[in-house]
Amino acid sequence: MFNERFTAIAAQLGDAQPAVRLAGVHAMAGLADDWQDRHHDDRQDHRQTCVDVLCAYLHMPYEPGSGEDAPPEKRLAFQASREVRHTVIRVITAHLNGIAPVSWRGLNFDFTGVVFDGGNFGGAKFSGGKVSFTNAIFSGGTVAFTNAIFSGGTVYFGAAFSGGLVVFDGATFSGGLVVFDGATFSGGTVDFGAAFSGGTVAFTNAIFSGGTVGFGSATLPAAWSASAAPRSPAERSTSAPSSPAATLASSAPRSPAARSTSAAPSSPAERSTSAAPGSPAARSTSATPKTGRIRQSSGGALMCLARRRASRCQQPGARHPAHLRPPSDRVIQGVITRSA
Repeated sequence: MFNERFTAIAAQLGDAQPAVRLAGVHAMAGLADDWQDRHHDDRQDHRQTCVDVLCAYLHMPYEPGSGEDAPPEKRLAFQASREVRHTVIRVITAHLNGIAPVSWRGLNFDFTGVVFDGGNFGGAKFSGGKVSFTNAIFSGGTVAFTNAIFSGGTVYFGAAFSGGLVVFDGATFSGGLVVFDGATFSGGTVDFGAAFSGGTVAFTNAIFSGGTVGFGSATLPAAWSASAAPRSPAERSTSAPSSPAATLASSAPRSPAARSTSAAPSSPAERSTSAAPGSPAARSTSATPKTGRIRQSSGGALMCLARRRASRCQQPGARHPAHLRPPSDRVIQGVITRSA
């Protein structure tokens, strides 16, 4: 019986009429909920199959926007198609944030290559399984991860952020692995107003070439403090830690005249930034490294970008410093920079 239902519902999702496809989305979600509840011997396998079909629908070719000068019937057809896609996202989110009576947490969600021109993942809890946004395109509209919780499993955000608004406001990164490896930020706005309290968040090989990436309201563990790159105990005791703004300023190129006429340093902090080339202090204030690395930390880790093609990165005081130092001097290195 369930196999017949699955076949019929899958056919609905391929129907030419948006209303039929919309009904198919809800029917597939209902089948996923019923399948495991009534067939305990199948466990997650059949439910995962239903979820895979819903994700596969989002993989279908899709071009956001029909253009203001498009004929009315074409605009209506586009709006109907977009509504089906956004409904898939809402249905998945409802099963991850507790609104739906049955939870899909721990399943795998494959959004590889999906084009997002809006959608709401608000309150979703990613606590297991694998979620992939690899090569996804966030090109317009608003995609919200507001109050989402990343507490386990692996989430890959190696996506292209080229337009619109992507919001992590109020999200919590408390466990698992969240990877922005290879992500490109070339347009639009991405707001990381999240709380980082554990797990690992990595921006390895991310490229920031345009748009705005904000950490204005992000919070980090109290054990993480703003500091320069690793230094000797003597240097740490005599040098005040630089602020993120100072770190940004120190990495900006100066003209030959400015370098030749700079005054001799007087304060300890100034002396730490004017050391001879090759010294630890000089290396800590040299040009931004093009590759980052991460070392173990207790209480989570935040690894920043690894390629110096920076966009307009908003930095809050000491909340997103150039270097973050967790307990026991196990250092996480990485930088957010502005292009010169």
